Amino acid sequence: MDHIISVVLLEKLVVDTHTCSTSDGKEIEILFKESWDPSKYLVDPDGTRLIEEISRRLKEHWKKKQVKPKHVIISMPGTLQDDKKLISSSRLGIRKPVDFANILSDKLDVNCSIHHDTECLIAGEMKYGDYFQDQPPHSLVYIFVDEGIGAKILIDGKQYLGAGTAGLLGRLIVQPEGAYYKQLRSNGSLEVYSSRPWVSTRLVEVYHSEMDKKEIEPGAAEIKFSKFRQALKTASEGDWSQIKYDRISIGIQENDPIALKVIDNAAKYLGYSINSVVTLISPNLIILAGAMITDLPLFTEKAISYARQFCWATAWNNTEIKISDYGRDMQVFGSIELYNNLK
Repeated sequence: MDHIISVVLLEKLVVDTHTCSTSDGKEIEILFKESWDPSKYLVDPDGTRLIEEISRRLKEHWKKKQVKPKHVIISMPGTLQDDKKLISSSRLGIRKPVDFANILSDKLDVNCSIHHDTECLIAGEMKYGDYFQDQPPHSLVYIFVDEGIGAKILIDGKQYLGAGTAGLLGRLIVQPEGAYYKQLRSNGSLEVYSSRPWVSTRLVEVYHSEMDKKEIEPGAAEIKFSKFRQALKTASEGDWSQIKYDRISIGIQENDPIALKVIDNAAKYLGYSINSVVTLISPNLIILAGAMITDLPLFTEKAISYARQFCWATAWNNTEIKISDYGRDMQVFGSIELYNNLK
């Protein structure tokens, strides 16, 4: 029997709604997809306006597509207590605990659940990915580098949490005297150096330091008026963290010294962190995923090169690193897989 399920991928820059048809959780077909910008609704410490807007948009989406789902799944960043309650989400500006799923269920008159975005991604990879032949490796670490940095440790196919929070790689301190991240209440965490918003901000910072200086390199004048430099100029006049992947990629492809410098620095700190994972956990397999990994030329190969440089040979030689071939669709499939496990 086919069921209709709406999966909402919630992120700071964009919300993607996927309406899917499932056959008892076995066959999944994405029927419709819509996207919208949530930025102006991320203003309440308890997520009130965000939840209201999700509800309004879903109702419009269902009316337009003439569907009524059996269930709604929200895949989101943050600290979750269970499949109903969100404790906090620094990326979404939610700092107070909120019964996210229950409130949304009441507004929609449809059962809802919430799941951590990285858990959804790894569940999708484990179920539908082609990395494994007969069974998963004994130990696997999944690292997702995108708007934030998430990671999950799996031992014999089951998530390892230690005393409760193992695997929060984005909180790893890689530079104790580095930039302070208010939401994480720490200096120099990996997320400050290697996630997209912070790379964007750093690009503008370096651009500002270069402004109004006379050129000393041949060809520098052409770089000054490139598409990438124009994007930096525009961002510098507004939100420094809003430079998207396509613009950063252009800077790398143009060999712009600002782009190359910042990307190399971000890759180095991710390399430090991969080294820590390899040294402390010595997993059979590391899967690297996320738009920083797939959408930015040079970044991934530089990060792996740095990790190899820093690593102890015996640990490095026993760990395989693979790049995820899948995008956000895997997050949708993983969300449905986690929902099926709850039933």
